[in-house]
Amino acid sequence: FEFRVGGVHRDPLTIAKQSEAIPVSAGAKAAFDGAAASTRLQLAAAASIRQVNTQ
Repeated sequence: FEFRVGGVHRDPLTIAKQSEAIPVSAGAKAAFDGAAASTRLQLAAAASIRQVNTQ
């Protein structure tokens, strides 16, 4: 990806370093981790179904 400021190309790493980071709360991280784990299980199940159907 690229950033343009006033039509001029800017290094994305420089732009990222200038932005303010907002920390994620422990509760939000735990909720995200739970949702991610559930999604990983669903993707693994879908992949196994796909493999069975192609055999």
